[in-house]
Amino acid sequence: MSDQVHIVCAPADGAWTTRGASFDHRCSKCSKHVMLALSGQRLLRTNPAARLICVPCFVVVLAEKGEAVELLPPSGEQLAEAKTAIPNMWRERN
Repeated sequence: MSDQVHIVCAPADGAWTTRGASFDHRCSKCSKHVMLALSGQRLLRTNPAARLICVPCFVVVLAEKGEAVELLPPSGEQLAEAKTAIPNMWRERN
């Protein structure tokens, strides 16, 4: 991966989601729908050049790269979102 900002997202058909998550975005590698939590939506609005990548594609990229990738630690907002995860009722639709 380059120096470009990537936002790692859960696949839209994941078992869990957060309130307010958006399912209208796609992974920049495989084009599958991803879920973007409110914190990710805010990050994307402030950094519109950021690319979205789903967790499965991110794992493949890490394996191919064979070197460390810098990940930002989760923000307080992200940690709070994780604590309020709910079952993904939209899973079958996605």
